[in-house]
Amino acid sequence: MTSSPRRISRGWAVAAAVIGALVVGVAACEWAGWPFLAKPVERVLGRTLGREVQLGNDSSRATVRFFGGLKVDVPHLQIGAPEWSRRPFFLRARNAEMHLSYGDLWRAKKGAPLDIDLLRADNLMVHAERMADGRASWVFGNLQKPSEEKEGQPNAFPTVRELRVNEGQLTYVDEPLKADIVARLALAEGAAGVQAPPSQGSQPLPVALRGLIASAEGTYGPARLSANLRTAGVTPLLRSDTHAPSVPVVLELKANKASLTFNGTVTDIFRLSDLAGQFRVSGPSLAAAGDPLGVTLPTTGAFVLAGRINKDGKVWKVAADDATVGSTKLKGDFTYDMGQPVPLLTGRVTSPRLLLADLAPTIGGEPGASPAPPAKTQAPAAARVLPDKEFDLPSLRAMNADVQMAFDRVGTSGISSPCRCNH
Repeated sequence: MTSSPRRISRGWAVAAAVIGALVVGVAACEWAGWPFLAKPVERVLGRTLGREVQLGNDSSRATVRFFGGLKVDVPHLQIGAPEWSRRPFFLRARNAEMHLSYGDLWRAKKGAPLDIDLLRADNLMVHAERMADGRASWVFGNLQKPSEEKEGQPNAFPTVRELRVNEGQLTYVDEPLKADIVARLALAEGAAGVQAPPSQGSQPLPVALRGLIASAEGTYGPARLSANLRTAGVTPLLRSDTHAPSVPVVLELKANKASLTFNGTVTDIFRLSDLAGQFRVSGPSLAAAGDPLGVTLPTTGAFVLAGRINKDGKVWKVAADDATVGSTKLKGDFTYDMGQPVPLLTGRVTSPRLLLADLAPTIGGEPGASPAPPAKTQAPAAARVLPDKEFDLPSLRAMNADVQMAFDRVGTSGISSPCRCNH
């Protein structure tokens, strides 16, 4: 009668010992990083993302952990480019660590934007591409275009909750935006930040010194550009959803012959859903400043424009508190509505004294031209009053304009010939 309880106790002891050994074994393997599972995990990740994935290489060793999500720590990490791309890879990182939740991996397999909890690397290179038909290299798994792409909105970028990169490079080619940009950056998001020397200029928030520090060169639309950018973070700037936050930004930009400085906040950097801040623009002509934005502005002499700018959806608002065109001092308020069938520019320009010579290029004259000596006799009827210069009619059809002008005085010095009306 006593042997049966003893056998049961012995059975429980054996089972407990086996379970204990399994727990110890799993804990030891988790601590060691399951080195023998690196290749199987690599294959599973490749099938989930629909890309070739490399965790380490022949001379390196990857560690993988599974508790609380998938955690990968590798000297070399590479995610391949889509089949249609000519790039050698989408992402390559050296001395990298990446954390992914299982739920986010499942959603990415179904075509949702990839959500990464942590991405850290000593060196990171990304080749981002978007084709004219909407295919994007940052869309994984089911590569069917999301419904918002059919409505003219770009595919959502992957979300990285915490991103730390000592040194990085991004190439961005976007056929719909006609963009071809190469950027070099250093950044840290999340709890820590990149330390940078203080700037002499004002900053929207002190944290702007701790996020993204980047320089870029390339083309955007018809403009050749170079830029230096400092923000409080990069991941929020790439978000395109309705809850995307406004991010403090300090920007210095040169596009063709125009230059721009901006200090404010931006939402969704590629679509500029919302924007607000202080700006200063200068260039050889207002037309040069409008070209990068696809806005038709009049040809003028050299100008400087400073004030406040705001964008809400498709409506831009500009308050020019200090503007100089040639020798003319101006102030103005403008609204540019891109939501109209034909974009509409409305506004009001005021000045205590307008020099017509500063607007001579708008009617074909040369900026800064010296006045002609007064005529001793009346010009013959066939003589030209306006310069012989063709107007760019296609650019005038690009938008409508309703701008009111109010000047206290109008100066005619510098105009070579008076304009007279014949009845």
